[in-house]
Amino acid sequence: MPFISVVYLIFLVFAASVYYLVPHQYRALWLLFVSYFFYITWQPAFLLILIGETLCAYWFGKRIAEATSAKRKWLTVSVIFLFLPLVFFKYYNFLNENLTGLLGSVALENPLSNQPFLVPLGISFFTFLAVSYVADIYRGYLKPEARLDRLALYMAFFPTILAGPIERARSMFGQFSTPIVFEYENIRAGLQLILWGVFKKVVLADRMKDFMDNVFANPQDFQGVLIYFAVAFSVFHLFCDFSAYSDMAVGSARIFGFKLSKNFDDRVYAAPSRVIFWQGWHRTLTSWLRDYVFFPLSKSVKDQSRLFLNLLVIYLLVGVWHGATWGFIVWGALNGVWLIIEHSTKKRREKLFADLGINTNGSVFSFVAWLFVFHVGAFFGVFFRLDSPDQAFNLLTNLANSNAGLFNRWETRSCVFIIILLIGMDLINRRIPTNENFDAFLRTRSMLFRWACYIALSQLIIRYIHVFQDVGFMYFNF
Repeated sequence: MPFISVVYLIFLVFAASVYYLVPHQYRALWLLFVSYFFYITWQPAFLLILIGETLCAYWFGKRIAEATSAKRKWLTVSVIFLFLPLVFFKYYNFLNENLTGLLGSVALENPLSNQPFLVPLGISFFTFLAVSYVADIYRGYLKPEARLDRLALYMAFFPTILAGPIERARSMFGQFSTPIVFEYENIRAGLQLILWGVFKKVVLADRMKDFMDNVFANPQDFQGVLIYFAVAFSVFHLFCDFSAYSDMAVGSARIFGFKLSKNFDDRVYAAPSRVIFWQGWHRTLTSWLRDYVFFPLSKSVKDQSRLFLNLLVIYLLVGVWHGATWGFIVWGALNGVWLIIEHSTKKRREKLFADLGINTNGSVFSFVAWLFVFHVGAFFGVFFRLDSPDQAFNLLTNLANSNAGLFNRWETRSCVFIIILLIGMDLINRRIPTNENFDAFLRTRSMLFRWACYIALSQLIIRYIHVFQDVGFMYFNF
């Protein structure tokens, strides 16, 4: 059931209508039923994996809570069991292919064959939910959930099952147990967020992907300027595609009265440093890795070099989490190394700027810092999009291509239109309050302004919804 479809809209309306009609004590069961139905429309067989992960988390959570001296052992065993399906389905083939290459280099054969199955949709997300659930019980932050249906709903909640946000059990269980009354404001805010998400996906992300795919596939056939914009658009394309899904997920949950985390800052692409960028980019993923990997690794560490090594490990995991390719691994490593450099040189840079009399709070410095950081992110984004470092370097070397005949290409006109749309999006994003969503931008506007936005966004969506190939959201691959 595609998120951007009439079928999903009908499903959402029906699910919400029944939800508000049934008594509160049955709502979790109803949402669990529609969430499983939603997942079945994608990959019916893999529902067994989701249910198995849920039952394991439920059982291990109770064992950890009941244990006295063996709590840590139960936690270790539970984490291994919960991660096994993710490793097998998502990473086994990558590891096996590299093992084959390694053995081949010394004239040996690999007796293992690749696993033939697809990667279950959302497995990275619901695995992280299960692990955080048992880890929070181990830490004493959470008691085991007595109702299996609530834990199952936490794992399978249909707005978040495919691509997050990665919510914490403490937040969601509290909302599941609180009676929610029908409020028109929740419905309006939810639909506004869905509309904004569809616009960013259909009109911006898919149009940029069409342009970028043409350039990235055969960079030798394109002028250097077009290759440059294709590289620059990689930052905006990732933001529009990822945040579009998050907006739709948050909007869908809001219709039922639930408040999900904001996953992407609205102007994260304008961050003046990579540290600030990562504070606003996929916040629920980075906070999960911070709380459940970085802090445990760094708990008793005082040596700064060891902390930097742990930081590099975190961003290697960020890369590997996104996909089992060397391109993702290089992308994660580049981000980790860059952040280490930023942290380790911060005081020296501040002293240097002070000695030179440069005002680091001024608009000129902020613009130059953004320009530099943006291009670093665009360079890193090439490795995110392409499967291997060789492909990325081949693309970048073609930046030196001649620009003759630039204005005779349709790609140039498409590029100009994309830039205009991005400026329009940015003007709106500037007016969305911090830690709020698109609905907060419209909330204080007049009815005439709101309806003008609805009509304008809807017209653009209708115009382009069937123009570009429907490839789904990128996060469905992760």
